[in-house]
Amino acid sequence: SDVIINTRHTGQVSRLRKGLCETVGQLMASPLRGRQVAVVPYTEATFRLANRMASRCAKAGIELALVKSRGEVIDVRAT
Repeated sequence: SDVIINTRHTGQVSRLRKGLCETVGQLMASPLRGRQVAVVPYTEATFRLANRMASRCAKAGIELALVKSRGEVIDVRAT
């Protein structure tokens, strides 16, 4: 079944941004074991934050992936 996350609520957007930071933090704190990907729902806010974090994440071996409401995956890479 399709799942749609309500990302229009201000508190939800804040939780999604926090979730991205926490996910990356947990991956950075753990020993590198194979491929590490931080995956969170896509919103304009998480996309902007992911772009700012991409360079630091790449240096730590962490990939960033944002998932849109219909399942499309956006890979965020350092430029």
